[in-house]
Amino acid sequence: MANENGILDEERPVQHENGKMDRMTSKTKQLPPENLQKLHKKAVGVYTLVESVIPEVMQTHAILGLWGMGGAGKTTLAKLLFNKLSPKFEYSCFVSDAKLIDGKVEELRTRVKTHMHHRGQPMSLADVEGEWKQIQEKRLILVLDDVANEQDVQILNDIARENCVDESRYIVTSRLENLLKKLDDVCIYQVPLLDGESAESLFMSYAFPDHGEPSSTLRQYVDEVVEKCDGLPLTLEILGKYLGRNNDEETWKHTLKGLAEAEELTGDEKLWAQLKLSYDSLDHEEKEMFLDVASFFVESQYTLREAKCAWDILYEDTLEHWQNLVDLALVYRVEDHRTLKMHQQLKDLGRQIALTSGIGGKASRVWKPQAAFKLLHSQEQPGNHSDDVEETVTLRIDWSPGPDFKAQDDAVIWKNLRRMKELQYLDCSSKIELNEDSEFPPGLVLLSWRGVVTELPFDPALHDSLVVFKLDASRGQGKNTLRGLDYLPHNFGLLSSLRILELTRCSFDSLPDSFGQLCKLRRLKIVHCDNLMTLPETFGKLSRLEYLEIDCKKMHALPVSFGKLSYLEELFLHHCSFHILPDTFCNLLRLRALEMKYCGKLSTLPKKIGYLSLLERLGISHCKSLRNLPENFGPFLSLTHLSIMYCDQLEKFPESFPAKLKELKLYISGCPQIENLPEALGRLAALDRLKVRLVCRLKALPESFGHLVALNHLEIDDCSRLEKLPESFGHMVSLNHLEIKRCHRIQILPESFGQLSGLAHLKIDDCSKLKTLPESFGTLASLEHLEIDDCNELERLPESFGQLMSLTHLKIRDCSKLGSLPDSFGGLLSLRTFEICDCYSLKAMPESFGNLPALKYLEISTCFSLVQLSLGNLRALKHLQINDCSVLQKLADSFEQLRALRHLNISKCFKLDSLPELPESLERLVIEWVPLNTIPDCVQRLPNLRTLELKALPFLTSVPEWLGNVTPPVEQQCVFRVQDGKFIMEVKPQPLETPAKEEMPAHERSDVEWRLRVLEISDMQAFYQLKYGYKGLVTGKYDMAMDKVRAKDYEQALVHLNGILHMPQFLAKSIEFEESDDHKYTLRDINIVKRLMAKDPKVCDLMKDFGSTDLSELTFTKAKEAYDLAMAKLEAQDIQGAFNELDSLISLFEELDLMDLLEDFQYMEFLTDERERVKKLLESKSKSVKV
Repeated sequence: MANENGILDEERPVQHENGKMDRMTSKTKQLPPENLQKLHKKAVGVYTLVESVIPEVMQTHAILGLWGMGGAGKTTLAKLLFNKLSPKFEYSCFVSDAKLIDGKVEELRTRVKTHMHHRGQPMSLADVEGEWKQIQEKRLILVLDDVANEQDVQILNDIARENCVDESRYIVTSRLENLLKKLDDVCIYQVPLLDGESAESLFMSYAFPDHGEPSSTLRQYVDEVVEKCDGLPLTLEILGKYLGRNNDEETWKHTLKGLAEAEELTGDEKLWAQLKLSYDSLDHEEKEMFLDVASFFVESQYTLREAKCAWDILYEDTLEHWQNLVDLALVYRVEDHRTLKMHQQLKDLGRQIALTSGIGGKASRVWKPQAAFKLLHSQEQPGNHSDDVEETVTLRIDWSPGPDFKAQDDAVIWKNLRRMKELQYLDCSSKIELNEDSEFPPGLVLLSWRGVVTELPFDPALHDSLVVFKLDASRGQGKNTLRGLDYLPHNFGLLSSLRILELTRCSFDSLPDSFGQLCKLRRLKIVHCDNLMTLPETFGKLSRLEYLEIDCKKMHALPVSFGKLSYLEELFLHHCSFHILPDTFCNLLRLRALEMKYCGKLSTLPKKIGYLSLLERLGISHCKSLRNLPENFGPFLSLTHLSIMYCDQLEKFPESFPAKLKELKLYISGCPQIENLPEALGRLAALDRLKVRLVCRLKALPESFGHLVALNHLEIDDCSRLEKLPESFGHMVSLNHLEIKRCHRIQILPESFGQLSGLAHLKIDDCSKLKTLPESFGTLASLEHLEIDDCNELERLPESFGQLMSLTHLKIRDCSKLGSLPDSFGGLLSLRTFEICDCYSLKAMPESFGNLPALKYLEISTCFSLVQLSLGNLRALKHLQINDCSVLQKLADSFEQLRALRHLNISKCFKLDSLPELPESLERLVIEWVPLNTIPDCVQRLPNLRTLELKALPFLTSVPEWLGNVTPPVEQQCVFRVQDGKFIMEVKPQPLETPAKEEMPAHERSDVEWRLRVLEISDMQAFYQLKYGYKGLVTGKYDMAMDKVRAKDYEQALVHLNGILHMPQFLAKSIEFEESDDHKYTLRDINIVKRLMAKDPKVCDLMKDFGSTDLSELTFTKAKEAYDLAMAKLEAQDIQGAFNELDSLISLFEELDLMDLLEDFQYMEFLTDERERVKKLLESKSKSVKV
């Protein structure tokens, strides 16, 4: 938990200034935020900066750039700001050390996504990818720490532009001010060095951590040391920790002398000289470890666990030495499975030392590609017994296929490698060929090789030294056609010191029997070795193995000796082909984590698997042949996470679940055969998190569901046959987060729903039959976030809605029949953000709407029936966005009473021909696609206006003089910066580009004429789609065509579909369109409509239920109906009839090009697999009859 200064302190509760506990602590159960950044409690001197910077970053600019020299505290300040601000944002992300590695642009985007959190909880990359568009529409705070080049800056600019919410915020740190100036809407803040009092306080907190005072002898030196540190937090911390462990006067005097000598230097060299005083105090082995981290392990994929394995061979007392480096703050404290980290300046210091740490002041460590290339192509000098090659301790070879590395000579390279008598770490990622003639230098401790491997040579000298070995053997990339590594040496097991082994993309089909002699092996990964079929029986002799990961497509069996892996704790089996697991599998009594993914032939689990008493995490996914789980699932005593996903043939869950669970996270997804969940589910009194997704035949939840009194997070998604929730649903008093999505048969929620007293977050999405919410809904006293999306039958909200006193965020989208909001709406006293979009029937806001005292953000979009908008006295409203309200004719005269309004965006309001007086508080005004004849003079009188954006004002006939040189009509975007009452144009309109003649129709039109033509279309959907450009117009036209299909007006449907084929020509997009999926789908739908017009019986039968649903949903529904009918015939022993049902449907779908529509539901492959299964049954029966 973070204290009031943003510092993590688990002993302190969240407390307000008035002394009251935060309301979240009084709720039944809240998940602690996992996004807060760890900071030392002694990071003083910057709290006042946090208080002074927050108003700037929150109110004036989207991006805050923190600039200063290395060690000035930029990262500390960014972490404090992030910890303080992130609870106010729905999505948050902190990316430390954001510099691009090797210039890989997409890598930084991926790192942003992998570090994303939602309400403080981490998100998987798959979830972020799937919800990226939604994230772009939410409040986001993003920190990029230590950006170093223009690509970083461009990526942040792109992310900021993609985000649609003006209140999103971005914090960037960099040593380069010029880089920060290239960011959009940035406020650059130079992080100041600490003043004398703050600097002394920070130094004392490290040198005398127990609030002690220095002796009278040392007291005289404190002020001198602090003064010479120049207020730099990094130097104060490093020297404070160093001197705090050495209280003798001589050490302090020596330090002062060193600081005095550093005064003669400048910039980074001065800082390094100061930091080196702490480095010089280390013993020899600690110095070597420090240099190892700085020059090899940091900014790599290696974990602390792997580094410790190497150090255990090289040095004594590794743990003590590492702890000393941590205590002196020369490295960061990380967990064993994390990569190593250190401050950028300490890394630079270490690398500077490494350049001269060899014999004769030569480099002992090589990490730069150019330096490695030069070293490995150097010629041996006769009589020189201590050249650069022989002194190399660590070497990283990473050569991109650039011009500098083309003249590669493998023979010279291997000759030089053999000369490296001191080499301990070798990391190679290049096209150097590894074969039978290759020879590694003796004494290697860590070896990582990614590239071309045809044979694996091993010198006996490696048998006792090599502890970490990672091999990625690519194929066919050498100078000749290579076969890849198709076997391991028979004496591979002589690597007796090996503790960590990774084998990737090798071609061998077996492992040597000597493999079992790797008696010290702790961690083993064999992945993408797709020819490997079995493991040797000696595999069970790996008695110290703790971690095993196998991802091999042809692995068809595990050895019987597998159960002898008595120390195995984590096991991951992916893409394997075995049908069963050996009975000895249940002897793995120390197993804590088991994951089986894409084991498509696995049909059953061992009966006694439940007796793995220490198992905590069990994941089974995409095991498509798995039909049943063992009935004795109950004995699991330690299980906390259970995930069962995409097991297409799984028919039921066991009746017994682990009864003594402390906490369980249960995920059930993609199991289309499951019709019921067991009643035993309700006996999981400690169940914390439950996901039920794509369980297509599930009709009801067990009545015992309400007994899940500890359930905190529940998601029910894509259960298309689920008709209702049990009446006991409201008894789940601990439920905090609930999502109900794509449950198309739920019409009402139970009346007990209002008893969910702990519910804080609720999302109801794509429940197309839901007509109303229960009257008890208003009693959800803890509800803070509510989203109702794509509920097209929802006609009203209950009158009790206004009693939701805790509701802060409300989003209502795509509820086309919602005609009004309840009169009690104004009673939502805590509501801060409200978005209502795509509610086509909404005609007006209730009179009480203007009474919302806390509303700060309001977006009204695509409400085609909204004629007039009166906002009353929304005294807290800061951001207002009105989009696509195509018949809105007037904004109320009381508009200027919105005294707090700062941002106003009006777009696509085609009947709004005038603006009222605007409030003086306005800072940003955007007007787009509004039929104004002129810009009102009230805009010029706005004293706080900073930005004015005008775009697409085709009816503008005159422009006031104070706008300068703007010629009506305004078509392209014009952006004005307002300074001292003057409107200065920043973005000038670009001349319209005339499309090429061959891509235009004969009756060539200009872009403006085309847009005006679109405006004359009366259908509201066209207005809605206009904002998305030409692709949006295609979508709008398609929606109109589908409406005609539903009305059985096939001729008009064909007109619209043919119009889609010609529409892009008007915008010179025909080539792009013809290469897109839109073109393919349009041709497909034209074919369907033509066959409907011809009364094709198959197509007519398929489309007869094409009502409110879309084509994808209809296809999925028909596929499931055909599958259910086929299974019914199969149960009745009518195998031929079952095959005919599946085959005729698939044939029709293939004929109409509809199969790919099933892919979104993970049903396409399943359906074809089932047809093949039934076909095999039919063939088997046919053979039996012949016999």
